[in-house]
Amino acid sequence: MKPTAKMKLLLLPLNYLYLRIFLGIKQSDSKVQNALLQYNRYCKGHFLFAEERCYGRFMNESNTHCSERKRRKRKGQAYKIIIPVLFTAIPIAMQTRLRSKNEDLNRKKCGMGSGERITNKRIPLICGGIVFIAAFAAFAAFLIYGLVSVPDISVLGKIASGEKDVPVTNLLGQEFFVYHSPQYGENIPVQLSDISDEMIAMTIATEDSRFFTNPGFSPAAILRAVLQNLHFRQTYSGASTITQQLVKNILIPEDKRFERSFGRKAMEIYLAAAVTSCYDKETILTLYLNEIYYGRYACGVEKAAEVYFGKHASELDLSEAAFIAGLPQAPNYYGNDPAAGARRQREVLRIAERETRDGRCIPLGSGKNARQYCPGRDEIELALEK
Repeated sequence: MKPTAKMKLLLLPLNYLYLRIFLGIKQSDSKVQNALLQYNRYCKGHFLFAEERCYGRFMNESNTHCSERKRRKRKGQAYKIIIPVLFTAIPIAMQTRLRSKNEDLNRKKCGMGSGERITNKRIPLICGGIVFIAAFAAFAAFLIYGLVSVPDISVLGKIASGEKDVPVTNLLGQEFFVYHSPQYGENIPVQLSDISDEMIAMTIATEDSRFFTNPGFSPAAILRAVLQNLHFRQTYSGASTITQQLVKNILIPEDKRFERSFGRKAMEIYLAAAVTSCYDKETILTLYLNEIYYGRYACGVEKAAEVYFGKHASELDLSEAAFIAGLPQAPNYYGNDPAAGARRQREVLRIAERETRDGRCIPLGSGKNARQYCPGRDEIELALEK
């Protein structure tokens, strides 16, 4: 076996000692170098002590450096050749063993037995095949889980058309539960055109300021909620958009609706994205305003306007709209405690003030030509004084 370049460099001192001690070459560096040159010429890259014929030819050329008496004395001493052979064979064996261990490690990583031969070219193919099979199996499991566990979002279309008791099923038609509209108290469904601009604007500013542009969920809000939850070591913020709240209140079973878990939140985000891809933003907002609970057994904005102010949703002004828009966060608390409701009302108006700062407006629809609500600072200050 021919040694590698690195191994030759490591064995040069051994060759030097072999020429100096065992062959009796004098200490002159020039003669030692000459002997090395002769060795390289006759042995052609092999070790001097690896082949007897190479050794013999070298000995014939060493007459000028070695006496006849020393050559006769050395002729039968095999151990003087075996010793440097051992010094050389051990590093080569260690290098071969290390290479074999690396190949066995590659085989184990790819799931093969140590007895099977595998080339370096086959390792990426086998590992890639294993990764592909694992990815395909994960996708198949996710597909089966989705068919069995994910609710059918076509339920929202039935509720939007006015149906009251709608069964919520999975994609295979198996029933999860029956959604009763309204869930709490009384409900008077209305169209989006029958709701005042102030009420729509306060709802969007408070619950989801990027409602008309987000894909059903807010990546920035989710990241902010994760950081806040890690900082406070508890569920401090949920980062739910209007679409996510609608999905949670209609498509997720009541026993899991308020469960604080990663699985439920992931399902909520997935359903929100699916609903956004199937329904326009106006339909989603109309469903939200008609199905959300506002306290005092009022379900929907029309019934809330009647219960709290004795008027229709189309007649709500900025101050009244801010009060109703702040109720869904804690409807029973803010709706039954006047002081808490007033504080929440001021919070909503401050939020609206931030959203309309520097001449900005709150969009009331999707598209470039959609209507916008642009309250002046004086109008907001007047609403705060009420």
